[in-house]
Amino acid sequence: MEEELYGIEIQREGSTYFGRIYSDVGGVKEFKSHKIELLFRDMTYDMILNLDVHRQRSQINPSISDTI
Repeated sequence: MEEELYGIEIQREGSTYFGRIYSDVGGVKEFKSHKIELLFRDMTYDMILNLDVHRQRSQINPSISDTI
């Protein structure tokens, strides 16, 4: 069974990159950088942290994964 964890949107306006991450766990988060590599790094780091938090919650209370 497939489960969508994140929706990702990236836009460029002039020399600035904007990114958004949509998730059921973290809601909507916005990022901004003048370098695409730094935007990717920040977005990836945030997703990893959110997955770790979600995994830790699931291990503490297995029933919480049913409500998220």
